Amino acid sequence: MTLYELEREQYLPLALEDAFEFFRDPRNLERITPPWMSFRFAGEVPDEIEQGTRLDYRIRLFGVPMKWRSQIALWDPPYDFVDQQEQGPYAYWHHLHALDPVGDGVLMRDRVRYRVPLAPLSKPVHALFVRPTLERIFNYRYRAVREFFGSLPLRA
Repeated sequence: MTLYELEREQYLPLALEDAFEFFRDPRNLERITPPWMSFRFAGEVPDEIEQGTRLDYRIRLFGVPMKWRSQIALWDPPYDFVDQQEQGPYAYWHHLHALDPVGDGVLMRDRVRYRVPLAPLSKPVHALFVRPTLERIFNYRYRAVREFFGSLPLRA
């Protein structure tokens, strides 16, 4: 199966610790997930994320309800963390959230590596549905982060 990658960057004029605090609160995941995905936590929501934290939630993709469980596989505050899918719609999902001090702010980077199930149809399914949907999700996410922290300039 092909391993795909999506990378995004966004400049946040915030202190590194303030940016990290936002992303360590799992409730903010609801805040930055598009409403059309019907994101809802399933079960107990921890007060904050740390190494080994598991998050269970439900989403809708293409109108189909799905369960998703992720685990924090890498935890290096206040610089980065990785969530990996343990159960969900992808054959593989590894999402690096990185924060790098830059000037008076922080460069937020997302790098998602993923595999699409449904071989041998995975390539056309990726091209027609998965990649455009991920682009739409991350576009929404970046707008939501920008709105949460005020009118922030974006970096390409």
